[in-house]
Amino acid sequence: MQFIEAVKLALQSLWGNKMRTVLTLIGVVMGVASVIMVITMVNGANMYIANKLSSHGADVFTISRAPSVIMGPQEYFKFQKRKIIRMEDYEAVRDSCTECSEVGAMINRSTGVAFNGQSTTGTTLFGLTWTMLGLNSTEIAMGRGFTPADDEHGTHDVIVGYDIVDNLLGQSDPIGKEIRVNGIPYTIVGVGARQGKAFGQSQDNWVSVPITTYQHTYGYNDSVDIYARAAGDAAAMLRAEDEVRVLIRARRHNAPGEPDDFELETNDTFMDIW
Repeated sequence: MQFIEAVKLALQSLWGNKMRTVLTLIGVVMGVASVIMVITMVNGANMYIANKLSSHGADVFTISRAPSVIMGPQEYFKFQKRKIIRMEDYEAVRDSCTECSEVGAMINRSTGVAFNGQSTTGTTLFGLTWTMLGLNSTEIAMGRGFTPADDEHGTHDVIVGYDIVDNLLGQSDPIGKEIRVNGIPYTIVGVGARQGKAFGQSQDNWVSVPITTYQHTYGYNDSVDIYARAAGDAAAMLRAEDEVRVLIRARRHNAPGEPDDFELETNDTFMDIW
């Protein structure tokens, strides 16, 4: 009986102080929501960094126009003033870096994909050299990756992420199907392994085409990211970084003493940021 009386008194108190009850309830809800949001953001950040670290193997570094993580609009506009990195820069690194065992290049933009009357939006389109799948740690779940012939001939072969399969193709075998990327037909030759979400955004909403095909279609004014794998241990990694830095600085006519007008990033770069 005492417990029942206590419950009644509590309910009467709540009913008699409606405004205070509502405000208290709002405060509790906001507090719980804030905790959930922070935990979600932390988990998303951890997944993002894990993805970045996995794509930057211990022996892989990148050269790009701007860093992967930009801390504000002022930094963004500063980096946009830099000259773009071109395929000729990639070819110079590929042909001249004696400390590199493998070199690749990548470009990307947002596009739409259509199949059989259905379509996606906000899909990331990658233009890749055939070496990039290994350098970027992209696993192929079905089919095959690109070959040197895809690069050389600019084929209309495409590798897709699982969002394209799930949302457009359904249960049928995707290999050999023809999809349209920004209205242009491509034949699916491979499907990438599932990557999940980061910051609530799917990491599987993408398609990849040979980089030569990308440039034939969209032109040559998108900046290229260069990936390079060092041929050896940590000491070889440092030598490869130095060799590529000197090469790119010379090609971009950076004067002695001037800072780099490009970004060289490794696993350590992301560890320092976070």
